[in-house]
Amino acid sequence: MNPHELSGGRGLHEANSEAVVDVMTRLLERVEHIDRVVSRLERLADEAPPLVATAVDAFDESCRTLIATGAGPDERLARLLQMAKRLTDDDTSQALDRLLDRASQLEGAMAALDKLPGLLAVVVDTFDEYAAMLAAQGIDVEKSVRQGIHALLWLGQRVSEAELERLGILLRSDVLEPHALAVVGKTGRALATCHEYTCSTETPDQIGPIGLLRTLSDPDVRRSMGFLVKVARCFGQNVATPSNH
Repeated sequence: MNPHELSGGRGLHEANSEAVVDVMTRLLERVEHIDRVVSRLERLADEAPPLVATAVDAFDESCRTLIATGAGPDERLARLLQMAKRLTDDDTSQALDRLLDRASQLEGAMAALDKLPGLLAVVVDTFDEYAAMLAAQGIDVEKSVRQGIHALLWLGQRVSEAELERLGILLRSDVLEPHALAVVGKTGRALATCHEYTCSTETPDQIGPIGLLRTLSDPDVRRSMGFLVKVARCFGQNVATPSNH
């Protein structure tokens, strides 16, 4: 054997020795890892019985609590299965789909419902304040509301829709204009005065043509005549104008 062959043989031997050492090192690492896993499993095996016992005790306590409410676990499970069956029916599923499609609208409605108690509180406070103000003025609020409702029902029973429409036309006209009401008021006072001093006496005043002409010199009569002429002129102008009604 020449020197080169001897040198090559030692190199191959050293390489094999390094490979064996590497393999043994990795095997030792695997063994250590397996040992750690086995140790962890042993700890879990030791801790498992108490944990299982605790879970069983908690489950038994929950079952006793459910039985005390009148519906045990079996009955509740049956109800849950029945509910699942109903939820998965075609009609129920379609209804739920439609409900989910309107989820945004429901959210808005729920937000409005959340604000409803506050709005009701404001309305109640406002009504209480208004009722206290009316009570301070000597108005019986409860009696007024009761009579008002009775009046509305009475009116609704006796007035037809056509009559209500004509009443609306009357309210929208100038009959209730403040100046027109002032004239009506003055006319009413004049009629009452005439009735008191003329019609109520046993011998009402009488007047002939000559007396009628003499009254034209009375400033009050002349003022009334001027008013009547003015009314006649305005009425004639309005008669010439087509009515909207």
